[in-house]
Amino acid sequence: MIGNFIGEEIYFRGYLMKKTAFLGKYNWFVSSVLFCIYHLWQIPQTFPLIVPFLFFGLTMQ
Repeated sequence: MIGNFIGEEIYFRGYLMKKTAFLGKYNWFVSSVLFCIYHLWQIPQTFPLIVPFLFFGLTMQ
């Protein structure tokens, strides 16, 4: 269970943010939006977490 969370963070905040670095200062926002889109199948849990997803993306930037 913990491995899934760590794996997601490594992929979205580590790998994907490096691959989208050409976006400049919007890199964190795109990564966070993609993270939200990936989790849309969990609709009841995703919507309250949109702000923390954006915060964690900005923190990684």
